[in-house]
Amino acid sequence: MAAASEAQAGPPQTSQDILGQVRKFIRGANYEEKVSGEELCQSALYLLRTLPAARHAVLEYLCNVFTEAVNSHLLHLQLETTVADEDGVKFDNIIQNASGVLLNFVRSNPAAWAPIISSWSLELLGQISRKYSQRHGVPHSDSLNEVLQLWMTCGATKALIEIATECFDAMVCGAPDVCVDSLLEASVKYSPYFDWVVAHIGSCFPKTIIARVLMCGLKDFCTHGGGQSESTSSATSEDKTPKMASVVGILGHLASKHGQDIRRSLMTLFQESLTAENDPRKLSTVPFLLQLASMSPMLLQVLTTDFLKALTPEVVNKLREQFSQWHSLNLGDYDSLLSLCVHLVMKSDVGAHQVLQFLLDVAFPSPQSAGSMQTEGYHPQVQTICLSVLEQLTSDLQKAVFNRRQSSQGIPFLASLSSCSTDLTRQLLNADNQSSEWIVRILGYICLYNDVGCASTVLCQIMTEAQTPKQVSRFIHLQTFLETRMSKILRATVDKIVDALQPSRGINKAEVLRNLLYVVKWEKRPTAQESESVRCLLHTALQPHITLFSSLLNHPDDNIAVATLELVQVMGIPRSLQSNVLLHLCHSLTSILFRAFGNPSAKQAGKVVRLTKTCVNALCAQPCAQSLILKGLIEGSLAPETRELFGGKIDLTTAKAPAPSPVSLFEENCKHGVSMTLPQSHSSVFHAGIIGRGLKPREKPSSFSKDQIQRNKSHLLDVLWLASSIVSVSHYHGSGDAVSMETDSGEVNTRGSGPSPTLSRKIAGMLVHLVTPDVLYNSIAWPEEDFLRATIERDLHVFKQFEENPVLWDVMELWSTSQMFACFCSPVLRSLTATLIIHFENARDKSARNSPKQLEYARRVVYCLKRGNMLPSPLGMIGEIFQDLSPFEVHLLLLNSWRYIKENPPQLDGPPRECDSHYLDVLRAVLHKNIGKLGHHYSRMFDIANSTAS
Repeated sequence: MAAASEAQAGPPQTSQDILGQVRKFIRGANYEEKVSGEELCQSALYLLRTLPAARHAVLEYLCNVFTEAVNSHLLHLQLETTVADEDGVKFDNIIQNASGVLLNFVRSNPAAWAPIISSWSLELLGQISRKYSQRHGVPHSDSLNEVLQLWMTCGATKALIEIATECFDAMVCGAPDVCVDSLLEASVKYSPYFDWVVAHIGSCFPKTIIARVLMCGLKDFCTHGGGQSESTSSATSEDKTPKMASVVGILGHLASKHGQDIRRSLMTLFQESLTAENDPRKLSTVPFLLQLASMSPMLLQVLTTDFLKALTPEVVNKLREQFSQWHSLNLGDYDSLLSLCVHLVMKSDVGAHQVLQFLLDVAFPSPQSAGSMQTEGYHPQVQTICLSVLEQLTSDLQKAVFNRRQSSQGIPFLASLSSCSTDLTRQLLNADNQSSEWIVRILGYICLYNDVGCASTVLCQIMTEAQTPKQVSRFIHLQTFLETRMSKILRATVDKIVDALQPSRGINKAEVLRNLLYVVKWEKRPTAQESESVRCLLHTALQPHITLFSSLLNHPDDNIAVATLELVQVMGIPRSLQSNVLLHLCHSLTSILFRAFGNPSAKQAGKVVRLTKTCVNALCAQPCAQSLILKGLIEGSLAPETRELFGGKIDLTTAKAPAPSPVSLFEENCKHGVSMTLPQSHSSVFHAGIIGRGLKPREKPSSFSKDQIQRNKSHLLDVLWLASSIVSVSHYHGSGDAVSMETDSGEVNTRGSGPSPTLSRKIAGMLVHLVTPDVLYNSIAWPEEDFLRATIERDLHVFKQFEENPVLWDVMELWSTSQMFACFCSPVLRSLTATLIIHFENARDKSARNSPKQLEYARRVVYCLKRGNMLPSPLGMIGEIFQDLSPFEVHLLLLNSWRYIKENPPQLDGPPRECDSHYLDVLRAVLHKNIGKLGHHYSRMFDIANSTAS
């Protein structure tokens, strides 16, 4: 020290000179005599250079000088004066001289002076910062930039910070612990007013300060509790928190500009701890880092991002070994450390998804990674610890979420995971049974933490992306979990699912419909109804959206249409529907039924028919729907585009014009030109085709087999009879606002007591309207035989309708047992009979069998007249002998039947008719003439007639 003083003193000084300066300094400092500030400062600096023992007194005096300078500066700022007065100039000169001397000391002999001046300058800066923190015009300590700007504009504090920085620069290579310890001690003592000093010095030496601050903090952590048991004294434990807070504060100030340096230093500290063997300080590194992270969100972010990436199975297993050693030294801190880990996870706002994924991967390793020989697996103890963390984490999340109404604090972990809910939902769908339970709980807390919108989005995603029943079942689990706090969650979810099913959305609609169907079927099981009595039912929430499902029934994709039909059948149809919805639903059901008729697979077609019958049975509880369905079925069976399904003929003349044919129409007509054309023949008019349309179309063979046509007819008649029958609802499913006609055996009751009289009249009116060309001559009564000439064109039109649509005969026969139907369908039966009478009258064949089509029609007409109680026995039995008669004899029998109906008009209701004997003369004569072939019919027919007459 003496050598340093001599080096600074310049020319040799006598003892008398030094003694005189001492007396002058003491009298001036004690105000015993008036000495100017500049003179007193010069005397103090002289003593500092020449008398080392006086340094404490001189530095204490300089503290007062710097404090007075700061006070003067703040006073000028408070008074808003811009012109410097004499005091300001005086203080500037004194500060400049003092700082020059101190800086020379540090530069000339840093080993001796840097620690002393560094501690003095930092202490003085701390005192000044705290003393004037409440002065008017001084910004709050939270506004670090404003505070830093204020003090750096003050000459005194600027000089002090420069001195402190110079000391750090001198000591940073030789004694970094000393400078960092002094900085930490000052920070602990004067925080938060001292933060601006830390920020400035740290920004000048970021790498060194960060590394040394971390090492000093770790050392202090190990000394005051990091490596000790709970028996540590209360005094040392009190010292632990301020020092840790100071470390966190310094790193926090440096994070904005030197974040990467902090990350690298933390990672270096962590990696060095893995290479240590039985070093108590290294063993406490991870607990130290966890403690730091709990006090700083920035450090926690580093922990949840950079550190997490470094936690390979090898590293984790190494940490387990260190943890075992640490645990043996800190038996009482095990639960506290686990609680700290859970607390850190709860506070994670960045990297939360990665943290959760890490916990799940460790606790439930995938079979692929567990069975791989190239990757090291996690130790079983590590898995057990992760399970404990997950269990405590979910427990704390539950408390935090359910108590959120009483507390306004957020949950950073759930807030961060909210943006990852889509990925978590996909992870849930692909997870195994063990991990799925934890993901369901985490997802549930995320949804409860946010709102119904988030929860409905998650449930909608499960329903739209699930591909297996196992995945769909997780929808049920999560829905049940959420309904503890969100009573309207299912309704909101269904709204989003319905929106996803709109035509503009590009999702797999068939898959979504199958998933909905799985849940609805599960709800209908008795076991599900008993176990989930509190849970809201999906099929009840789907029923208000019957309009959408009605539209999907017409989807061009058969898979989507059939899946929709099955869903509608299982969930039930609401009992009260608006008229437009009801109309659209009835039309959609008939459309999908006719599409099924065209399916070559009998199994698939049968499934659609069975489902449609269930829906039709439910709808027919409403009279309006019953009429709509019947009308749609009858009209659909006669439509040009569907009549082929039931054996009908295709009208090729009205079909779309074919593509230009390479065959020349002129050449084809020339071929006919060289041949002889018959007068009044179609060949003389049309020849081979029509100009503009090409060749005459040949009759197209049916693309459906006889078995398929017969099957389609059977299904159509079955549905028609079901729709027209008076049925009772066997089961009401749901809350009473929807009806489903599914019986206990899963089949639908397809036979009731038959159509009511009112409905029979409607059905007959539909047929008459569709078959007859106009409303003329649609009276029930049958006219005189001569009147047939007036209606011949009309009758031929009706006959042609039955030729082109053979299914009309089946429809007529289906309902002909109803007298009301037969009565009001009398115009159609009359036209058919009239056409047949004229045909057989003009036929010149020996046997009626030569007109097979007309013969078959004659039989069926008589059959319908008999079933409708319009022809009594034995007139109703004449169809049995037509094939053995001549055309004229058939003509006579039909004409005789015409006369009977003319004289005995059709009845709307009544007992079976009796046949007078004079109506049997023609029949008796025909039988007598053909007694050899029809003798066995004679006795039977007239025995019936006699018994009826008696």
